This record gives sequence, structure tokens and C-alpha cells, in this order.
Amino acid sequence: MRTFPVSSYHRSSTMVQFSSIFLIIFFFIPNIQAAIFKQDLIFRSRAQNLKNHALLPQGVHDFHDSEYIGIITIGKPYQTFKVAMQTGTSSLWIPAPEADSSCNGKSHFYPKTSDTFRTTGRDFELTYGMGTLFQDRVFGYMGQDMVTFGAYEGAQLKIPNSLFGLALSVTSRFSNDTNIDGILGLAPAMNYDRIYLSPLLNAIQQGLLDYDLFTVYLEGHGSQKNVPGGRFTFGGIDTDNCGSVIDWLPFVSSVNYGFMIEGVSIGNYTLNRTMQVMTDTGTPFIAAPFYVLNGIGATLGARYDNTTKSYYVPCDGEKENLNFVIGGKTYSVEPRNYILETNQANTCLLAISGLSGYGMGPTWILGTPFMRQYCHVHDIGNQKMGLAKSLQKF
Repeated sequence: MRTFPVSSYHRSSTMVQFSSIFLIIFFFIPNIQAAIFKQDLIFRSRAQNLKNHALLPQGVHDFHDSEYIGIITIGKPYQTFKVAMQTGTSSLWIPAPEADSSCNGKSHFYPKTSDTFRTTGRDFELTYGMGTLFQDRVFGYMGQDMVTFGAYEGAQLKIPNSLFGLALSVTSRFSNDTNIDGILGLAPAMNYDRIYLSPLLNAIQQGLLDYDLFTVYLEGHGSQKNVPGGRFTFGGIDTDNCGSVIDWLPFVSSVNYGFMIEGVSIGNYTLNRTMQVMTDTGTPFIAAPFYVLNGIGATLGARYDNTTKSYYVPCDGEKENLNFVIGGKTYSVEPRNYILETNQANTCLLAISGLSGYGMGPTWILGTPFMRQYCHVHDIGNQKMGLAKSLQKF
């Protein structure tokens, strides 16, 4: 069980709560051929460029089980940045040198000091958190340079000519999140105006990975801050930290890591319904339709706090697994991952919140409580997700 001060945990979690859900791009009219264009870019002439690069691990640090942060570099000579690793978005952005005061205290990228930087002449604006109670915006201009994952690891993934954003202004939750300089999006969607490749898709297009997939293994450390918290493994499956793949699930979206579930249950609450979900390392909660959230809350005897927009349950109450039926198999999330202790007597935070899908896209977000329970193998090349038990020991 994890322990958090109510006020400080809510403040840190809402900085990133649903921060990478449903990326909406405003600068250009969305390209309705994006999915077809993406497939063409990823798969054409892939075999001709294949090289033996082995596994490329990117260690991440855990901040209160609400953020997983990695180190990357940009440019030559390189400039180093701390980024939130988010599989729900596709864009990379870092503060520009001329950014306003909302980016104070963060490391900025200085184009003039990089020998390999190129300007694009294009602007960008990103909105995070559509369908939730919290939304964030970032805007600036775009550049192109060498991006390297795993700056302090033995193996590095160097991606030349990668597009990224130089932010001129960010909204308050990004500004107040002093743990990060920017966001590294790893979703399979196109970047910005849906014409440009994200750094990850750029790496795949250039044949820099042995296999067009990456594995996410996340650890839980409760209220601890800035501790080793898992690994993103590019180009293969992380067999050190993950068990055998239980099942492979076909993607149902070209813009996120989405698949279908057949039902959910906890205690005496059961819902048998086929629903679309997506997974996201940038969401520290499980986001459910409000009618499901209400059912789960009633089953657990949860109390809703309108100030924090969160549900709380008695810590000494009955704790049961939250179960999802996926591909005919049951995947259980243990209470240690979805119920968090606070500093108030016998008061625990329910790490499940409501999501309004407006009839579009996924109706669930299986965030880090689910992703700590199961490793995720994001097989972009074959358009499927593999789920495997996490081997973290407690």
C-alpha cells in the first residue's frame, strides 16, 4: 500500500493526470489519410534497412507512482533533458530559448549551439486531456535534429533528423511540474499536423530497430520520489523483467495503443460489455466511463470529494482485485496498484477516475495502475499489443 499526503499527492498527480490522453492537433486541418500514410511510411522498404542493433533499454525514474521520467539528448553536441515518457501522445517537445515565464526552471534547447539543428518554418499547438476534467496546452515552433534515447545507458538509440517542438508557452500543470523539462510521446500516431514522423516512427522508418516494437515495464514505489522505476526496451521484449506474453491483442486504432475488452468486475459489480480501451504511461489513474466508476465506487463504499475530484475509500475496508476480461482471459489489477494510502486516518485514494469519450475513441484509459501490473509489448510493425506479467518483487 502506498502512502501520500492528500493535498500534495493530488497536486502532483493532477499535474500529469490524463496529460497525454487524446492528443488534439490544431495547427493544420487533420489529414484524413493519416493512417494510410503512416502505414506506407513505416513498412515500405523496411527489410532493406534492417541492421543488427540488439535491445536498446531506456531506464526511467518513478515519481510517486504518478510519473515515469527518462533522460534524452537532442543535438550535437548533445543537450540533456528530463522527459515524461508517455505512450498516449506522439509528440516530443522541449522549451525554446525564448519561452515565456511558464517554462522557468526547466532546461531549454538552444538551437544555435547544435551543429545538426534545422528549422522547419512551422508552428505547433497541442492540447492534452480531452474528455477529462483537466486539459493542458503547449504551443511553439518546430525544429529538426538528432534525438537520442537512453542518454545515460550503455546502449543508445540515436535518431537523426527527428522532428520536435520548441515550446514557447505551457499551461500551469506542465509549468508546475518541476520534475520534467518536456514530454516524449511514443504513440503510433503522426506528429503535429499528422504529416511528420514522431522520433519513434522516424527510428522505425530508418530501420534503427531490429524489431518494430518496444516493451514497457513499470515498477511501483509508492510515495518515493526519483527512484529507479522501470525500463522502456526498444527493439525487443524485456525478458528480464517480464514473464511470457499471455496474449496478443490487435490494435483497433491508428493513433493510440488501443484494443478491446469484453468486461470488468470487482466484488459484486460486473459489467459484460465490449468496450474500446487504450493504454498510456502518462496517465497515473485508470480512467473509466462515469457510469462504471459510479458502480465501482458504490461497491467499494467510496466517497467522492468534489474539491479534489477524486474518490476515497476506507483503508481498512475490503480490498478486492479489479478484473478485466480481455481476449477471453482475465487480467487482474491488485489493490496495491489502484488503492493508494494518504496521510489522513483510514483514508485511501481510489486511483480510478471518470472519462467522457463523447462517442469517439476509447471509453477507458488503462493507465499506470494497469501497466504496473502487466508489461506491455507495443508491436507497431504487426499492429498488436502483447501483455505479460510484471516480474517486480515486493
